[in-house]
Amino acid sequence: MESSGRDDSRPTPAEELASIEQVRREVAGALVVPPGYDLTAGTAAGLNVAAVGLVLGEGPAWRIAAGIVLLVVALVALGWSVRRFRGANGAWVSGLRAGRTLPLSIAGAGVQCLLGFVAAFAAVAAGWWWLGIVLAPVELVVFVLVSRRWMRVYRAEHGA
Repeated sequence: MESSGRDDSRPTPAEELASIEQVRREVAGALVVPPGYDLTAGTAAGLNVAAVGLVLGEGPAWRIAAGIVLLVVALVALGWSVRRFRGANGAWVSGLRAGRTLPLSIAGAGVQCLLGFVAAFAAVAAGWWWLGIVLAPVELVVFVLVSRRWMRVYRAEHGA
């Protein structure tokens, strides 16, 4: 009699996949979004848009320096947000993961790129360095909306 070579005490591939899906559901349902996470990361994204106009627009050195300071503050705030999320959950969930959240991630990044481009173009072509500052709150609001929707879609996708 031939043996299949399979150890019957081990789970089948189907059972292992079911176990993985169960863990995904549990993780998705247990994720904690730290208080103010969306606002902090959204503010960082908005500061990035504001910094573009300040740095690229012609004008006094203080304005360029202010733009550089805003950019550094934006990067620190974004890093702090990621660190807080990771500290609360033990892991970071990438926005560029495959799944139903990907279109939201692409749309959010696209809006930020578009607003940054508009701020840069306005500063360089028309001298409207201030437009980035005007667009910064728009980026903040879009970021918060996309981020909150992203988490709802992520949880729903995994049945959490």
